[in-house]
Amino acid sequence: MASPTLICDTEQWKALQAHVGAIQKTHLRDMMADADRCKAMTAEYEGIFLDYSRQQTTGETIDNLLKLAEVVKLKEKIEKMFKGEKVYVMI
Repeated sequence: MASPTLICDTEQWKALQAHVGAIQKTHLRDMMADADRCKAMTAEYEGIFLDYSRQQTTGETIDNLLKLAEVVKLKEKIEKMFKGEKVYVMI
């Protein structure tokens, strides 16, 4: 059995780290001034309203996070957890 890849060794993690370094140069106040960004950073489902526009994130941040979740098979691990199976996450 091959040794598992650590999440921090994936290209997606490294891309996310680079993105964070670049986005930290932009003040949240400037991000909040973008009405389109703020609208895109909200979601509502069955009466639950999420507003993550007040975080230092962009659409690119979300894309990077989704790519990382895919490569580490997060969906499958969540399904296993709900079935009561053991889930190991190596960081």
